Amino acid sequence: MSTDHSTAILTLTTEKLSREESLKGIFHQHRDGNPLPSAKALQEIIELSRSILFPGYYGMSSVNIKTIKYHIGVNIERLFDLLTGQVLAGLCFTGNGECSCCTELQREEAALIAAKFISNLPGMRRVLATDVAAAYNGDPAAHSFGEVISCYPAIRAISNYRIAHELLKLGVPLIPRIITEMAHIKCRVHNQCILARFQIQTITILRITRITNLYFFYQHILTHQRMQVPCR
Repeated sequence: MSTDHSTAILTLTTEKLSREESLKGIFHQHRDGNPLPSAKALQEIIELSRSILFPGYYGMSSVNIKTIKYHIGVNIERLFDLLTGQVLAGLCFTGNGECSCCTELQREEAALIAAKFISNLPGMRRVLATDVAAAYNGDPAAHSFGEVISCYPAIRAISNYRIAHELLKLGVPLIPRIITEMAHIKCRVHNQCILARFQIQTITILRITRITNLYFFYQHILTHQRMQVPCR
């Protein structure tokens, strides 16, 4: 195949992919000055939130009681900036492939929502502490709360859900859904690993207790009814 022929194929394909009729329903029309929902920014928001909620286990591992206030303060400032931008992206995102024009009022609303979310972090930490205790009490293989926080995918997943739920209560569109789906992806990978272990019949007591841990953990969530997930 000659170079000219390859170039012609690439040019024709580019033209076909750029036609308006082929973009209907799957093209996001961006407007200058409007922020876009960003998986990378949301992942950093989740990691910052975890480092604030579980200091020493996530984020800066060398934090101690003398430096904790400084580290949390730095993380909260970064969290506020990132969250304000992503909340604004959610408020401006219409879902029909276009961004509505973000107003100054929406920018102020996004900053207020981000501040309210951060003000709810102490309460979220108290609830997550009971989640950790439930996972620990439901798993005879767990040796400490620290092991549960550091090792269990369920704790990472539920922290996503707690974060998303707080944002949902504050009226943020789209962003809570993205955050929960990010948790689903990681949970699916973990569940596939568990199923593979069943299939090759190499179940050990540790693997069994991981499943037991999830069972007791979700029983804890259902019993206390701390999350109200909207259905449709």
